[in-house]
Amino acid sequence: MYLLNVKATATDDKLAPVKASHGDWVKKGFEKGWFLFAGPKTKMSGGIILVKAISKMELNDFINEDPYVTENVATYDVTEFDIKATIPALDVLKG
Repeated sequence: MYLLNVKATATDDKLAPVKASHGDWVKKGFEKGWFLFAGPKTKMSGGIILVKAISKMELNDFINEDPYVTENVATYDVTEFDIKATIPALDVLKG
């Protein structure tokens, strides 16, 4: 699995015009069955996305299609990890 830490690198006035197209990109991640959850940080300084285990190359290619990346208003910090323990309701996430 991957935890994506999206970090805004631009001001709100530069992010605002790209938000809708970024939202469409996020929806595409869910449609592919790759994204498990996504949401903005409370300070609107970026967001967090949980991605199921896919190839690192596929993930990097997909991240590079994000309008936030193509418009140079955000960066991604990608952390790969294995889920070993959950509450019972989230057991489906264990690999």
